[in-house]
Amino acid sequence: MNYLIIDIECSCDDNDDFDRSKMETIEIGAVLVNDKLEKIGEFSQFVKPTNIPVLTDFCKKLTTIRQSDVDDAIVLEEALVLLYNFCKQHGEHTFVSWGGFDYRQLSREAKLKGIKNPMLGKSINYKDIVKNKTGMKASSITKTLRTLGSDFVGTQHRGIDDALNIYEIVKIIKF
Repeated sequence: MNYLIIDIECSCDDNDDFDRSKMETIEIGAVLVNDKLEKIGEFSQFVKPTNIPVLTDFCKKLTTIRQSDVDDAIVLEEALVLLYNFCKQHGEHTFVSWGGFDYRQLSREAKLKGIKNPMLGKSINYKDIVKNKTGMKASSITKTLRTLGSDFVGTQHRGIDDALNIYEIVKIIKF
């Protein structure tokens, strides 16, 4: 059994009027690892938002994702097909994320956009694993890494960098 450690970035704003139910995936980052926690490969893909195509200034600043990154990207359904094909060549996998947001967001958005079988399958909330195994309150990826004596590498709120840092936590606090 393989594990797909995944992190998505979504359209967002810090404005209270922003309708969170209309958030759209703008980046998918993932690390596929085997049952020995050896890295099989990485996946990174920008995704074009279709309902609200213009990113807010807050979102661009938070994620460092530029408008041109998503304007030139593929839509979610195509991105999920690429992700599925990336995983399929290595067999079955379990979806692993930091918290439940990523799984819920992809499920909600796929349903909203009429995407059949977004290949999510079985899911593990790794934040809960860390809490249950260590007793520590796992909050952000960065804070958890610091508590474990490590540092975040890369850019926070970028899908692939977040996924790689979750993978570092998984290697320290194994399933």
